[in-house]
Amino acid sequence: MSKRPSMLQAMARDAKAAKASPTKAKPEAPAPAATTTSDEWKTTAVHLRKDQWVLLRSVARKRADETEGRASVSDIIRDMIEKHRAELEAEL
Repeated sequence: MSKRPSMLQAMARDAKAAKASPTKAKPEAPAPAATTTSDEWKTTAVHLRKDQWVLLRSVARKRADETEGRASVSDIIRDMIEKHRAELEAEL
């Protein structure tokens, strides 16, 4: 198993890649809602099979590439929860 690159190595790699590719204006992230507080966010661990984890990470990377944003598995899970909210609430 190989070691992850150090932060300096990753920064150097990213800088090199940025010079090699044409510069694009990155879209600004939306400002957080004024009513959002840290009390409204919670963190939990989720145990997944490797194939499920790979799928989530792959989708997160694809979305990040399309939006030039940051890959976020949490965003995918939140989207899935909202899409299926009625079904989940029916189980309560």
